[in-house]
Amino acid sequence: MKTLKDIHKWLGLAFMVFLVGQTISGMLLLYRSPIENFIAGEDLKLNRQYSGVSLDKMLAGVETVMPNAVVSRLQLPADTGHAATVRLYMPDTQEYIFLSLDPETGAVMAPLKASKGLMFWVFRFHEDLLLGDTGAYINAALGIMLLFMSVSGVYFWWLLRKRQKLAIDLSAPPMRKWYDIHRVVGVILAPILVILAVSGAGMTIRGFYLSGSATEQAIESPEYMPLDPIYNEASRAQTIKEVRFNWSTGQAVFMINASDPAWPGAVDRIMVDMLSGRIEKTVYSVSVPSDQKFFAWFYPLHSSLALGSAGRFVLLILGAGLMMLVFSGFILWRIRENRKNKTII
Repeated sequence: MKTLKDIHKWLGLAFMVFLVGQTISGMLLLYRSPIENFIAGEDLKLNRQYSGVSLDKMLAGVETVMPNAVVSRLQLPADTGHAATVRLYMPDTQEYIFLSLDPETGAVMAPLKASKGLMFWVFRFHEDLLLGDTGAYINAALGIMLLFMSVSGVYFWWLLRKRQKLAIDLSAPPMRKWYDIHRVVGVILAPILVILAVSGAGMTIRGFYLSGSATEQAIESPEYMPLDPIYNEASRAQTIKEVRFNWSTGQAVFMINASDPAWPGAVDRIMVDMLSGRIEKTVYSVSVPSDQKFFAWFYPLHSSLALGSAGRFVLLILGAGLMMLVFSGFILWRIRENRKNKTII
């Protein structure tokens, strides 16, 4: 029992900084789109209503301004009064740049470093601590640690549940009061923390499982067929939200809302061969292999999608509670250490 408590304590102290960073970045990502739109402001607004979308003109507009950039993704606007956004990969500096584009003329409007760039940095930090594979391994370990801390904390309380009620005695001495806070918050949040831990570690493992599909590579032959005829044909039946490019294979992927979602937030994918200018196939979320469906569920469980409209609020409360767990655990350790030092003196 004492050994288990020591492991619980020292793991919490060792991963405390990482856990705080992941909690804060996760809470910011809950409001990624509103934050991006607020910061970008006028940079995402058109002074007119456009009548059509031209993928070819947008690609040409980017090439004119930044010929060495590799287009990774084109995010299309939800309405005709806003700009499209493009994510560019710069091979020389190995960094990403975001621009707003006029969807109809392809004209580059403004850089989005302060909005899209900032939140993409937060996303990358949350994903791998900006350390690549090393950070991903740390995140996987963090998820396993959080799972252990949640289960072991409930176990400690369960053994003493007859003497330790789920209540906070605010009139108790500081040591007891902080212990009550740590125990009550931990037990109440444990079920959701377990889901976050498993889904977070699962998404990291999924990243390793699906590794090797890099899209930021230049294709040997840059000649490809116009995309506008394919886009116009595909967009008649459904709204295309985003276009992703894999230049190493000459493939573009049109992302659309799933007709029969196999998980919350699922999308169907229209696979386009840019060299032949033809649609290869449509991949429906409901028809993907079982292992991909299993991994796909981790994101909606980890974010607010699986919880519906109240999801963001629930995860905000969870984030605040997790910060309280870290803070109260640290305070308890400091109080015990001060007592030990006084005893020695």
